[in-house]
Amino acid sequence: MLRLAAPLVAEQTGWVLLPPAMMGTYAAYPFSMLVTAGTMVVVSLVVGWDRGSAFDLTGRQEKSAWLRSSQLKIRQIQDQIAKRADHDPRLPALLSLLALTVGCVLTFVVFW
Repeated sequence: MLRLAAPLVAEQTGWVLLPPAMMGTYAAYPFSMLVTAGTMVVVSLVVGWDRGSAFDLTGRQEKSAWLRSSQLKIRQIQDQIAKRADHDPRLPALLSLLALTVGCVLTFVVFW
């Protein structure tokens, strides 16, 4: 929002709200991604990294029947996946790189 208003304010009042590099379209998106990623890292360093898994249901047991049955099914699937030895430990890194690549292609090729 500030990037959109900064050139107009600079032309009409002479006040420079952002450096010229951050007012350009080509530089604003990488800066935006860096600010977002930097904020997430700083918050994680202050608050602490999430050590638990969002899908770990071992300590939670719901009382309602349908939710409890769903938890049991998920737990069975998790046990089956844990027993399989053919999964590649590099898969999360590869999927992260794939998500980053798709995001960059969408940002810099499709939506530019």
